[in-house]
Amino acid sequence: MAKYTQGICEGGAAILEDGRQLTIEQILLRLNSNEALASQMNQLSCILVGCNEGKFFDLVQTATHLKMKAQNVELDNQHRQIADAVNDLKELCDAVMEDA
Repeated sequence: MAKYTQGICEGGAAILEDGRQLTIEQILLRLNSNEALASQMNQLSCILVGCNEGKFFDLVQTATHLKMKAQNVELDNQHRQIADAVNDLKELCDAVMEDA
């Protein structure tokens, strides 16, 4: 984690990050980044304490639905493979019966 301090540069105040002077653009970028991060943390906190229960419930419901769809696709693939194997076996049996 960076350490911020103050200094004097050319007769004016300077903000230092780990001993290096920051430009105004760098300072603003860090402040805006921290504000955005604080906002995201606040939203996460609201979700965790139930402030946005509806949105959180929607996310959980969507995740559950997607998981179920993936499981259904997997089952469909397994059923298709079993059906193909049964058809192959039936064709083999038919071929054996014809030769007999």
